[in-house]
Amino acid sequence: MLRCIRRLCRVSFPSPSPSRTSPGRAVLMDANSEDWPALGHGAVGRGVHVRFDAPTPMDRDEAPPSRAVPRARADHPPGLAPAAPRWDPRLGGFPPRGRGRGHDGGYQHRPRRDFSDANVRKRAGRALSDPAEAAKRGLDQRSWVPTPPPDASHDERANDERENTFRVMSYNILASSLASEHPELYRGVDPRVMRPARRRRVLVEEIKALKPDVLFLQENDAFAFFKHELGRCGYEGKHAPRGGGKLDGSSVFFKRDAFGAVRDFESIDFEAAEVGLRSNAAAILTLSVASSRTDEKSSPLIVVVGCVHGLFNPKRGDVKLGQMRVFFNAVACARARVAAATGCSLEQIHCVLGGDFNCAPSSPLYHFLYSGFLDVDRVDRRSLAGCLVRGESISRADGGVDDEFAMLLETGGFDRDDDEWAAWDELRGERGGNDVQERLRRYYWDEEGLRLALGTDGSSTETTETTLERSESSPPARKKSSRAKRTHEDESVAPNLRFRATHALRGALASCYRAVSADGEEAPVTSWHARFKGTVDYLFHTRGLRTQRVLMPPKKIKNAAQLPSEEFASDHFCVVADVEAEEG
Repeated sequence: MLRCIRRLCRVSFPSPSPSRTSPGRAVLMDANSEDWPALGHGAVGRGVHVRFDAPTPMDRDEAPPSRAVPRARADHPPGLAPAAPRWDPRLGGFPPRGRGRGHDGGYQHRPRRDFSDANVRKRAGRALSDPAEAAKRGLDQRSWVPTPPPDASHDERANDERENTFRVMSYNILASSLASEHPELYRGVDPRVMRPARRRRVLVEEIKALKPDVLFLQENDAFAFFKHELGRCGYEGKHAPRGGGKLDGSSVFFKRDAFGAVRDFESIDFEAAEVGLRSNAAAILTLSVASSRTDEKSSPLIVVVGCVHGLFNPKRGDVKLGQMRVFFNAVACARARVAAATGCSLEQIHCVLGGDFNCAPSSPLYHFLYSGFLDVDRVDRRSLAGCLVRGESISRADGGVDDEFAMLLETGGFDRDDDEWAAWDELRGERGGNDVQERLRRYYWDEEGLRLALGTDGSSTETTETTLERSESSPPARKKSSRAKRTHEDESVAPNLRFRATHALRGALASCYRAVSADGEEAPVTSWHARFKGTVDYLFHTRGLRTQRVLMPPKKIKNAAQLPSEEFASDHFCVVADVEAEEG
């Protein structure tokens, strides 16, 4: 580059001798002048050379007496400092834009980063504890209700427990595939506790500490891992995968020494069961208690267990209602099949159901689960589940919210005769009265929503006995999406029952957590992430069983603002209950 400049412009650097001109002036001299340094013999006699005496940037601070190499500065040697590294790729991102050599703004003068293991842990916070220790700390924050005897801890059974008592546990373990699809729900969570390998180890340790006899897992996308790890502890499992290309599903694990045999297993994909019910999964398993735990003179103890994960979408209450209707009816059919095969009565076949139902305890959908029926023309389809995420609301066009469901519960519920319904509709007057179509329109019910909620063939309005009598040994076939004549269109049905949804276990279920609560409430919270905090996980059983105690969630999470955390590896708390079969 310098050679080209010399050739084209005939520009020469000043001679070593002191210049007779002042700095900053351009002096024109003859090329034959002896004051110029030699540019080569070819440059002699070729015109005029230009000399610039302006000081260079390097000698502006302290100009040397001659134009020789500048002296080294006192604060650092010339050039790059030996201890100043250039950009390190381990820093991430792109190299910083320096302002050139000799300026403090360049990255070459930044202090060297310490990448030792000790410094990495210091910058990332304290190291995570062992998974077993973390799971134990999490359980120490929870308590059993009623309080266990002083000589029994939360992870060890008392020696004098009855043989027909078993522990049931339900856990939504947060599928890694779903967590990666919704990162906005876990902002602020330590990335280290979100690693799948770390979370799975903590989950396994928590399950080992609680020692459930029956375990329900939702959002299980690592069934092979849990089957291997829990199999070493004496568990056997069955899995119901989701359809629609999803990687997770619902699983049921049970202890081999507590239950003798598996009589029946059914995997349900709701989209395959009825068109439009979305690809959520449920698993139903029929177990018989091991002979060593039952009296030889008494009838064998048979339990039908079911694990379900309902749709998450808060505004699709019609789909959620249809899923729960299909699930409870399938459990009732499994109960009827085993009763017919063993010659036992239905009361002798017990049922335990658990999972993530994705509905609030005060919602109409929970009323359907617990009571077994719901008049859909009296509730808003969009708020049927009652668990809207933060920042969303349901309101009418005029800005208000119609809470007819809450008013019905406060004034006697849905069990009313025709005269009582007529009085109720007259009381409401202009808000709809006895005009069913107006109520359906105001509550955003259309033909498709009614079909999903009530079923295509009107089976939702059948009684429990009729459903059980029609049950067969084979699972129900996929229902068509044709516009079949539905029960709510049948004029022979009472007007106030045309839009009533029911399931086959109506009046036969009790809640484990409500049984031990003084005010009859569910657990205060079972799910907690950035956009929701509330209760959506439940445990139900039939009337032949009795709840002994339940494990309550912690009142406060230590060192965390939401789930998951170091001690709790999911965005849900597990729900656990000890139940026993009542005598007689």
